Amino acid sequence: MSQMQACTEQYLKGTTGLEERGACVTSMIELIKRREGNVLHIVQALQDWLISEGESRRALGTRLLTDVVSAGNGVLAPGDVHHLAHFLTARLMDWPCVEQAALGCTALLLHYSSHHQASNSTLTESDALTILRTAATGMAPQVQAL
Repeated sequence: MSQMQACTEQYLKGTTGLEERGACVTSMIELIKRREGNVLHIVQALQDWLISEGESRRALGTRLLTDVVSAGNGVLAPGDVHHLAHFLTARLMDWPCVEQAALGCTALLLHYSSHHQASNSTLTESDALTILRTAATGMAPQVQAL
């Protein structure tokens, strides 16, 4: 089992508290910085969680990716940023995941926009527009239904 997979599994345990989850995310970011892992490795470890019929499992898997985006602050590779933008945008349509997906999209816009100097990777204009368009049009009916 890889370190990235071990961190992912620890994060997802039902008994893991917020502090421990934060430590898991910090470890994942360090692995990414050292090029010993990447977002694809996290997604592979999350596979069953992200496609689960269980709403709480999908939401927790989405939360992990959002935590990585938020903590990564410029360390993610360009391809990872692009894939996360598409994934999190799609999750804006999955009501149990919408809060975490919106936080992840916001983190991408804040940490990976072309105006952010600390990042080697930037969110493409197309990805940014897709996030904003989806948030504006896709979530409106769900919010109105409340």
